[in-house]
Amino acid sequence: ASGAMYYEWGETCDGWTVDQRFRLRLIYSEEGAVAVNSSLLTWESKDGLRYKFNEKRLRNGDVEDDIHGEAHLDGKEKGGVAQFDKPEQKTLTLAPGVLFPTAHTLVLIQHAQAGDTFLSRKVFDGAAVENAGEISAVIGPQLKPDPHAPKPLDNPLLQHPSWRVSLAFFPANSSKSDADTPDYQLTM
Repeated sequence: ASGAMYYEWGETCDGWTVDQRFRLRLIYSEEGAVAVNSSLLTWESKDGLRYKFNEKRLRNGDVEDDIHGEAHLDGKEKGGVAQFDKPEQKTLTLAPGVLFPTAHTLVLIQHAQAGDTFLSRKVFDGAAVENAGEISAVIGPQLKPDPHAPKPLDNPLLQHPSWRVSLAFFPANSSKSDADTPDYQLTM
């Protein structure tokens, strides 16, 4: 596998935006090379209660997924509803405690700042027509900026403490028998 990923997290007056794109070239022994391109654009209210999502995935240039919709929660730690417009009209009930992605990132940072080493929450991202999946996070010790690091550490973001975090993503409808095996893992 080879490829590239682009991720931009932005701020508007009333919310957070995410523009995430990736392209992968996968080589399978059975079917040869496959090109996968994905674009996910989202908007989430700053209070973490409203969320809009648009994702398009192409496989060898053909549309594989085209997902559009929006979701809302009835309050902090309360449930809500996700409504999909594409690929079909569908409504899902979101359980109490579900977070949207930016709210999850902010909660993860709060736990890291508090010195916590583990966090597990249900997160709805709209990347598939399914309910919220579980994300378990292991948070490493705080890393301070290296004052002796070579430039260009002029970026203000790089002047703040950080943490190594390992995330395990579990599917929305995982059973007890496969609860130990995440769909995928990410370390950053």
